[in-house]
Amino acid sequence: MSNQLEDVFTVEDLAKRYGKTERTIRRLVNQGEFPGAKRTPQRWIIIPLSAVQAYEARAVEYRP
Repeated sequence: MSNQLEDVFTVEDLAKRYGKTERTIRRLVNQGEFPGAKRTPQRWIIIPLSAVQAYEARAVEYRP
């Protein structure tokens, strides 16, 4: 991936991706589900691709 911005997601991106509310995604971030998530000076939460991939891998493991 050539552009660093392509390697990150916002709370809004993940809410759309998972069909959840932004509040739910923020709660998951606060619970540590997305390690490496950072808050910018503009108060945005930036979530790295690696954290999203790890979260999705854990989600697949727990599906019945």
